[in-house]
Amino acid sequence: MIRYLNIISILLLVLSAALIFLGGLPHLIFLMPLNNESLVFHSIYASPEAITGMIFAGFGFLAIIFSIALHIRRLLANNLLFESLDDKGQIINTLRALLVATAEGNISNVRKRTKKLGSSSVPNGLSCFISAKAAEVCGDFEGAIKHYKAMLLDRDYLSLAQRGLAEQYFTITDYSRALKYAKDAINKNKSSYWAYHIIFQCHVSRTEWSKALKTLAEVEQSKYFDFKAIYRYRAALLSAEVVKLGKLKKAEEAFHAASESYKYAPDFPPAVVNYSQLLIARKEFKKAAKVIKNSWKKNPHPVYAIIYRNLLKEGEIKNKEKYFTDLIKSNPKHYETQMFKAEQFLNSGNGDNALKLLSPYLSTDGVNARVCILAANAEALRQNNLEALEWLQTAVTAPKDFNWSDISPEGIAFDYTEEEWIRLINVFGKKAEFIHPRYEKGEKTLLPISVVNSPILNKKKVTNKKLKSLFKEGKHQEEKFEILIPNGLAERLESLLEPSKKPK
Repeated sequence: MIRYLNIISILLLVLSAALIFLGGLPHLIFLMPLNNESLVFHSIYASPEAITGMIFAGFGFLAIIFSIALHIRRLLANNLLFESLDDKGQIINTLRALLVATAEGNISNVRKRTKKLGSSSVPNGLSCFISAKAAEVCGDFEGAIKHYKAMLLDRDYLSLAQRGLAEQYFTITDYSRALKYAKDAINKNKSSYWAYHIIFQCHVSRTEWSKALKTLAEVEQSKYFDFKAIYRYRAALLSAEVVKLGKLKKAEEAFHAASESYKYAPDFPPAVVNYSQLLIARKEFKKAAKVIKNSWKKNPHPVYAIIYRNLLKEGEIKNKEKYFTDLIKSNPKHYETQMFKAEQFLNSGNGDNALKLLSPYLSTDGVNARVCILAANAEALRQNNLEALEWLQTAVTAPKDFNWSDISPEGIAFDYTEEEWIRLINVFGKKAEFIHPRYEKGEKTLLPISVVNSPILNKKKVTNKKLKSLFKEGKHQEEKFEILIPNGLAERLESLLEPSKKPK
């Protein structure tokens, strides 16, 4: 604007000079009296051009004065701006240093930078937010909550305050207050999708499976979340709900929940086990067999084989061999299928074929206890007592098969505590992964095989009562498991299984 004023003033002055030049300067008119007295002033004469030129000159001078005033004002404003920019630069540098210290976990530096930033000209809401984040890094949950509560009074920072409070209360397991602030955020803004996560996790942490399922339904309607993850979460929650309903003797509700769980995740072992067992309880044996076979094709688990054998026996289904063959063909190359075939050979007394089938798994460094015990039974059937003893000795120190470890000595699979269900729901829902708590805790498992028709010692079955007490004859769906070994080997196995005893 100043530039335009300067141009206008120059044009006015040039035009004024030209007009005065053309019209001439103004003239003073005096009158001379007849008595020869002194001249008397009469008037001033100026041509129209000169008058116009003088008017233009006046406007030109006014434009110059206004331009000078604006220029002075700009100089003063620039000086203030430079000072303001310098303050902002210091704030940005302090904030950057605070973020770096937060990332590094440097608590002393975080507190120092927060204090320095608090003394700067920062909006109160932003200052509280920064202080709350700094308190979180320092592990000061009460301090963080205090700062977030102060932000509730600032409408511009209300959503940040609600999220911060919900997350902090969830962290300190105050789920009631976490739910309150998360629900407040949703009531204020339906797009606060982070709040659904807090609400869902609060219900899961409180083992409120049904409420967590309702939250999932609301999340599903938003269409902003991964549907596959939602289905996995739902399957895991429904499986946990089946267990709860079973304890409450609500058979129909448990069956419906088990059916839904299997529908959403047919590769989730607890869902498969719950659904198939409830079908067996309803005498729907063929349908249960179909469930096991479909799940075996997707992701086999050793407990499926136990249930499969049991339902064929309990349901008095004919052509059992055809059913066994169909199960094997559904996933022929899988590790569990090979173990199932080996068990079939052992159950029929064919130790040679069983050992041949197990040999690829016995030659690896990571051979597990389950394979070792199967190999020991195969060698026992071949009357190779020393080899059988060696494999039993190896089984004592070998790592466990983590899938087989899911089965307790009593034959109960996936008998999780509430804490383990919470972990499983989150791990399977988020990552599509499975957990093995019994394996992690090194707990005892079911014996992996029942050997029958042993040809050892003139086909006489030899068992040891002391050994039975060790294995406690695991039971799963009415099926008993018993290891049969040659005479004299039981005492040596007992000494191997109890490290405090030395071999005889």
